[in-house]
Amino acid sequence: MIQLFFRKALTKVLGISQWLIGYMMPISPILERAVLKPQCLGIETTNICNANCVFCGYQYMKRPKGTMRMDIFEKAIRDFIYIGGGDIRLTPIVGDPLVDDYLLERIKYARKFKEIKRIGFFTNGILLRKIGYKDLLFSGVTDIDISLELEKDRYKEIYRVDAFDRVAENILALCETNRELNNPVTISINLRLGKFKVDSILFKKIKEVNKNITYQSYYDSWSGKIKQADLPDFMLLRTLRRKRKPCYFLYVEPLVQWDGNITACPCRDLDGDAEFSLGNIVEKSLIEMWRSDKLRNLRISFFEGKIPSMCSGCRHYNDISILRAPHFRKLIQDSYNAYLCSDYAHKK
Repeated sequence: MIQLFFRKALTKVLGISQWLIGYMMPISPILERAVLKPQCLGIETTNICNANCVFCGYQYMKRPKGTMRMDIFEKAIRDFIYIGGGDIRLTPIVGDPLVDDYLLERIKYARKFKEIKRIGFFTNGILLRKIGYKDLLFSGVTDIDISLELEKDRYKEIYRVDAFDRVAENILALCETNRELNNPVTISINLRLGKFKVDSILFKKIKEVNKNITYQSYYDSWSGKIKQADLPDFMLLRTLRRKRKPCYFLYVEPLVQWDGNITACPCRDLDGDAEFSLGNIVEKSLIEMWRSDKLRNLRISFFEGKIPSMCSGCRHYNDISILRAPHFRKLIQDSYNAYLCSDYAHKK
């Protein structure tokens, strides 16, 4: 018992040391490698959702809804592989990936390539049974995050759909199946509540089959569209921080929207803001758009104090300092090594 305590304490001290060392490092060498290629690629195969959460910008989206053509998806994957590949995230800006009838086919296609490392997505879990627990776990996906409220009456209030019983059953069945298969997929349950409201029967059942549980109490306003009065009292808007440096997403992950348009912001570009639009994957290559003057100038604009209007009210913002963290340093180094071995680098 004592040995276990000291082992955990040492691990924590080493982790803190890595963070401190990282934050003493100059940021320029990290950024120089990051701008060579995207570290990850977001692909929004659909922007359609089967819920209408009070905390989500889906209720305010004006751009057309649709599902990505397979040829667009394959072009995006090939372009990413050509420059070294990396992680694929199938979480849309808004919408639910499981609504896409071709999701498993897309995952299996991406998994065929050794350059694709991890494939993950975020979901409300409503359609897990329909898509098939084993089919999903064997598809090649590596990470699944599921959003959940533990209390039935509040679930309908938050998600604005009557699907609590179905989601609870789906989560337990998926996690149990995953455990029986020796956990091939990392499943995380994202609870929409404070840390201390965890005494429900469902919570205890989930913990028996899956230990990866996160807690979320703070939310974004989607550039001022969502007000504190729109949320239940246990959901709080994040603090609006000053923006003196570029958002780290501009150095890490562009997103291919369902119609092929690429945005520099993979998490909050609700309506395809022209300022963040880099072009269409059908007409241009991914590397061409990633290294474009438009994206370069967008990054520079933060340093000049010219904050894009979409970003000025964003509470989801994290600046480039976070790229010094151990996880991001490794991500960028691995991506740089993959780039050096890529067909693109060899042909230059």
